[in-house]
Amino acid sequence: MRLIAAWEAHLESGVQRATAGQLEARKSMRVDGDNRPANRGERAAVTSQGYLAQGLANRLDELNDALALLERVGTGRRHQVVMGALVRVGHEEGAEFAFILLPGGDATVLSEAGREVIVLSPDAPFVQFFSGLEVSDEVEVSLPNKRGHWEVLSVE
Repeated sequence: MRLIAAWEAHLESGVQRATAGQLEARKSMRVDGDNRPANRGERAAVTSQGYLAQGLANRLDELNDALALLERVGTGRRHQVVMGALVRVGHEEGAEFAFILLPGGDATVLSEAGREVIVLSPDAPFVQFFSGLEVSDEVEVSLPNKRGHWEVLSVE
């Protein structure tokens, strides 16, 4: 499925960006020889870069975990709202949208065949209402930004 390949490329790009950022942050933390902070502000900057490097290391771990899980998702057709499913849902007021459940999903919008598809994690609060449902199943969603009656229109 092209969406899975596009998501994999997106995650790999994130790994490259986080790795480059982490290297830059670590360079800014270098304290040795003549390269020593001269004042409190410079010491704070070195400390901030350390926090940034650690945050980027954590992000790298998340991205690599998502990539490892993505390898196990497979591309077979789904009949329920589960990991790897491409789902189209409709709201009682006529709104429709499509999402795909993939590891590391963060609401990034991908395009396939002229339609927008939102990449969501199976742990996303909205997705929890649909977990395990099939085509024509209906659910009442009560989230601050998504309320009302929803129906599963298709699952691939």
